[in-house]
Amino acid sequence: SDDEDLRPGNKFANGKRDFKKSGKISLHDIVMGDGEDDDEIGLRGANRRRSEASLKRFREKARAIFTAPAKVERTVTLGDTITVKDLAAAMAEKVGNVIKKLMEMGMMASQNQSIDADTAELIATEFGATVKRVDAKPYADQMERMPDPAKLQPRAPVVTVVGHVDHGKTSLLDAFRNANVVAGEAGGITQHVSSYEVKTKSGPMITFLDTPGHETFTAMRARGAQMADIVVLVVAANDSIMPQTVEAINHIRAANVPFIVAINKIDLPEANAQKVKLDLLQQEVQVEEMGGDVQAVEISATKKINLDKLEDAILLQAEMMELTADPEMPAVAHVVEAKMEKGLGAVATILVRQGTLKIGDVFVVGETFGRVRGLINSAGMRVKSVKPGQPVMVLGLDAVPNAGDELRVMETESQTREVAQYRMQKARDKANAVKRSSLEELFARRDDSKKLTLPIILRADVQGSVEAITDMLGEINSDKAGVEILSAGVGQITEGDIRLAAASHAVIIAFNVRADAAVRDMARGSNVDIRYHSVVYRITDEIKEILSGKLAPERRENFIGYADVIQLFTVGKGTRVAGCRMTEGTIKKDAFVRLLRNNVVIYDGKIGELRREKNEVKEVSGGVEFGMSFDKYNDLKEGDRVECYEVEEIKAKL
Repeated sequence: SDDEDLRPGNKFANGKRDFKKSGKISLHDIVMGDGEDDDEIGLRGANRRRSEASLKRFREKARAIFTAPAKVERTVTLGDTITVKDLAAAMAEKVGNVIKKLMEMGMMASQNQSIDADTAELIATEFGATVKRVDAKPYADQMERMPDPAKLQPRAPVVTVVGHVDHGKTSLLDAFRNANVVAGEAGGITQHVSSYEVKTKSGPMITFLDTPGHETFTAMRARGAQMADIVVLVVAANDSIMPQTVEAINHIRAANVPFIVAINKIDLPEANAQKVKLDLLQQEVQVEEMGGDVQAVEISATKKINLDKLEDAILLQAEMMELTADPEMPAVAHVVEAKMEKGLGAVATILVRQGTLKIGDVFVVGETFGRVRGLINSAGMRVKSVKPGQPVMVLGLDAVPNAGDELRVMETESQTREVAQYRMQKARDKANAVKRSSLEELFARRDDSKKLTLPIILRADVQGSVEAITDMLGEINSDKAGVEILSAGVGQITEGDIRLAAASHAVIIAFNVRADAAVRDMARGSNVDIRYHSVVYRITDEIKEILSGKLAPERRENFIGYADVIQLFTVGKGTRVAGCRMTEGTIKKDAFVRLLRNNVVIYDGKIGELRREKNEVKEVSGGVEFGMSFDKYNDLKEGDRVECYEVEEIKAKL
């Protein structure tokens, strides 16, 4: 029978003596042969005719034994992101194996979560699959269209005004707008337009971008909207350098935008412009009068003194930059602000960067789209088209976009809808994606052929600590790695720090200071890494380990609860007890605590006693009121904040 052909006793299976012992041919040759040499086996005449069919069937079955199955090469096609489940299916692997490999890389992910293309390519390579990267963006040719060098023409510079509060930013903008705004009365809607065109006395136009300060300026840059060509830093001659002035200088440097210093309020008796210039030297800003390359103009916005000199300085800087645009290409613009306007629907104030925007153009902006149904310029007048460098309010959006979103004109409305849907899906994938810390992203982005630089924002409790840590970090420098301090200051971490860190992919180092709940939530949402420290040398040790790529085991602090001190009591021999109310999480007796006053650490240690309704307890939670004392510490005040944390010894890795 057919089954008997493969039994060990069968003459075809074990090579019986009538052909094996003869040495004429091996069993392998019998199986893999094509039948032309069957005479060598010893099958002749009737025996051959009777056995040919059995031999053929035997060969078909036995070849599967002698022939190893060919390895199937898997090709994984990757766009921007891919879910873990889809990646496993593309590689014909079990989802559990892929998740295990991700865990080995320090990434916790479920099968429905998305991972970025770089991580997916690394995983696929580990499993022996071939990776093919594709550009999944629809209509990429239109979305990435560049201006024609042969059609470039000069355009108006875009200027943003920043500085400390009450130093005269709004007064300066009002002075320019009231004196030189483009002809035409402002309508009822003009007050909402936050960009203004100014016609200078010498003829050229200047576009002023009225942003609510340097933080918004950086927030727009974080979304990829580098709208300002030139920044005017306003410093009051009677106040000189103030905290927000220093922050503004840090933001300008991070954006790498040229700036001009406008020393305002020179009409006041206590004005001292020379002191401002000397104080700027301490911030490493050297004006031309001091041998530097930064223009400084002394003005008075309210008295309209030297405004023409400031205009000339702006035009000179713009001339040096040789600002140009292609007015014939499909329009490209950025959103300055957007809102729902009663009677008009979704409207957006935009700044045209390339091309000419016309009535009837279809466009995509961020995750929404629309058709231009109306254009209102900064003078409140309806216009039919807008050229590069000009601001305008656009009517006809499908929904309200975000500030900083890019607007691009496309060919058909169906194309704009498809691109908007793709971006919405991409945003959902990103929200569901496995998060990386900013340090992991730094190493993912680094180019081994270039020096690795870690951008840092430093906040400390006192100025002496800031200077000492800055000097120590400055010494961490080699041919392959180094640090760049974007901002260093005294006080708690602010939302401005988070925006700057998000825009610059920086790490925030906090020494004996903390961030409040709103800032912590903002940091988590922006994926900004905040590292708290209370020992100076540990900062430099950690930075060195980060830059070397060999993070040693470290103490990680897990914050578990916060409480507010609402009343104070004295018991026993002068022991101060704080009557507290829980505001978040849990306070544990055996955990560590810090006492914060104005978000600055004044005590770091252990709890002395923890009581709830006269009973000693091990922990409290859930918004209750309780009493607690601190180990060998009595300097307490109402309004202080208690921070409870646990210390975990872990092996750190990027």
